[in-house]
Amino acid sequence: MNRENEIFEKEMLGKSLREMFFEMNAEMQERFQEIKNKFLEAKINESSGDEDIFVETVLVKKEDVFKMDGAFFPVIDRRDIPDENYEDIYLENVYLNLSLRKIDEVLEREFLGWIDVDGDNYEIKVRLVKDERYFDEIKKLHSSFELNGKSWKTVNMAHFMRCYKIKLTEHDFDISQNILEKIQNGEYEFTYDFEEIQDKVLRGRKLLWNIEKKKIISTIFVRPTKIDLSFEYTINFEDNEQVLVSNHKNEDILCCYYSGKNKLHIVSKKNTGDVWDVFSIKSIEKCRKMLEIYEKNGENQENYFHFTNFRNNSFIDKIRKKNKNTRSRAFLEKYFLEYEFTKDKILLKDINFKENIEKNLDTYDCNESLKNEFQKGYSNKKPKLNFLLEIKDFDDYSEDKVSFLISEIQNDYNEFECRGYLYGE
Repeated sequence: MNRENEIFEKEMLGKSLREMFFEMNAEMQERFQEIKNKFLEAKINESSGDEDIFVETVLVKKEDVFKMDGAFFPVIDRRDIPDENYEDIYLENVYLNLSLRKIDEVLEREFLGWIDVDGDNYEIKVRLVKDERYFDEIKKLHSSFELNGKSWKTVNMAHFMRCYKIKLTEHDFDISQNILEKIQNGEYEFTYDFEEIQDKVLRGRKLLWNIEKKKIISTIFVRPTKIDLSFEYTINFEDNEQVLVSNHKNEDILCCYYSGKNKLHIVSKKNTGDVWDVFSIKSIEKCRKMLEIYEKNGENQENYFHFTNFRNNSFIDKIRKKNKNTRSRAFLEKYFLEYEFTKDKILLKDINFKENIEKNLDTYDCNESLKNEFQKGYSNKKPKLNFLLEIKDFDDYSEDKVSFLISEIQNDYNEFECRGYLYGE
């Protein structure tokens, strides 16, 4: 009897193991298929114009701009228009290699300067004024993102925040139209006494980014609509660039859409033109190769040389694009770990939702200039999401890095007002 029971138990155990194996195998196959489906969906989105667009900026000497050609281009490629009424006269553009706190301190001060006009030396007084043209370029870029159906990624604004102009505030000689034009053309030599910040006011610099402004010729065919005729144009572009078309002043572009990775379709009300103003964004890979060459040649002499909003997208990030409502501390911590210029330098120590906390960091919203009046009006009515941070090796650009991180989180977590604070202060 015991022998029969033993045989029966072994047989039942064998059946249980086989059944368990087949059940586990079926479940594993189902899970793998689900992962493959999500991966395929992510790859389809990636190849259909849903790739992230990243922006990098570099600051170089004017005489070195040509060395970066093909990867980096001037953010501002035009001169200031002279003020014929002589009310606002700007002598030159400068870069302030200072913390934003220090910049705020010196903005209201006047500084002495001298100008050599046809052999005569005159004393002048000047002030430093923010160059708003750079923020106008960001607004244009943001509008193109929206027009082309692209997700906006916060631009690292550290360089933009330090682009200033030297404004003439007082002079003891007559400025004719001829002298004014020569000033604008850089034909006169200026010297300044910026006192304790003399070495921090960098002259002869140019801010570049990985965006080329150019005109592209497209094909055309007529597509009828219910009300009238619209005209559809097609732009083809290269593998190592991404293209965003810019709308004209009369807002004649209705919409844009991508087909494949290298073709952009423009639906427009106009039927007279096939040349379009576009932002051509160069790939990060191409830009990094250019930077490596530049650095190997010993050209990189300044530690604020290059800023970016680039980060490697993980497989989870690609899947998460379909579920943007995911909210967890783990996802928030990813922001502080995945940017190469902040990793291990800015550490997230805690998160809370307190309403009132004393400000101990001089931060700013990188996307503030992109908000309309309605958005600005209700932003301080939102619940607070506070990030308590530890900053290692605090320098003149640490608060800019925090500002960028908090702004990008704000961009994705729009239901909160996101704020950054020093931990333990």
